[in-house]
Amino acid sequence: MTAPGKRRPWLVSSKSVDLAELADTLGFVLRVALVRVFERFFDRFGDEGLRSGEFSALLLIGTKPGLRHGGLARPLWTRPAHMTRMIRRLKHQGLLVRDIPEDESRSVTLDLAAAGSAFVADQRARHSGANDDQRHNLTPTEEREIARLLRKSTGLDR
Repeated sequence: MTAPGKRRPWLVSSKSVDLAELADTLGFVLRVALVRVFERFFDRFGDEGLRSGEFSALLLIGTKPGLRHGGLARPLWTRPAHMTRMIRRLKHQGLLVRDIPEDESRSVTLDLAAAGSAFVADQRARHSGANDDQRHNLTPTEEREIARLLRKSTGLDR
């Protein structure tokens, strides 16, 4: 894992600033956690040229071939314009196929290309952190509990 601040040298060492008040707020702690998660993601996938939401998109398309842009954007909490750019990028990389159904010419469906299916199959364990001994400095049980609480907090558990 990248040392804190290594990619962001402009960050001030937390030892020189009292974070006590902020460290007890959910928003600040989530922000720091998210930055750390993204650092770990780029440590794993930076050499692949993959962006953080793209693997999630590939996973969802792989589980539901024929998914439409909107059907992908909503569960990923992504704006349609951002989703369109992401889809173009994945298509350009040869990981995704866009198709216009004969019965509805104004719509586009999404499927994994053969390279996309192979990539997802090959990288699934790496993405989920399987065999990762650092697991965000948490035990697997603690990580599952935080994920459970965040799903509850965000309504994703419904």
